[in-house]
Amino acid sequence: MYNYIMKKIFPIFLLSISIFIFILNFSLVNASTISNANVSRTSFGGKITQTKSIEIEQKESLGYKCEVPGQTITIRSVNGYSKSYLIPMAVKNKSAKTISVGKWILGLKGSSVPITCTNTTTTTIVSLPSIILFGTS
Repeated sequence: MYNYIMKKIFPIFLLSISIFIFILNFSLVNASTISNANVSRTSFGGKITQTKSIEIEQKESLGYKCEVPGQTITIRSVNGYSKSYLIPMAVKNKSAKTISVGKWILGLKGSSVPITCTNTTTTTIVSLPSIILFGTS
């Protein structure tokens, strides 16, 4: 009886358990991929160089009026490159400190947000990555 169980039933049991684990693992991976398909979160960090983004500042110097849903900043990362970001109104500084030039910032950025800039004759779109979580020094 023992030989019969070990040779016939046990391999079938192992195979069915393996298939179950494979299906469960595959369904969990796909569920998390589908639920996070539109949200790409990556980290960022650097020193705040301006409390208004370079792109918005350039448009406003040309006479455009930009409707910014929050605050924009420009930071210089540790590799020396400057990048502008949008901080939506609903996102609060986790360190509860003010955002000012010269402070260090670290956080997560999400997808880009279009910002509409208009003047008397034309409308343009400035797209900035949005900050979804951050803290400053």
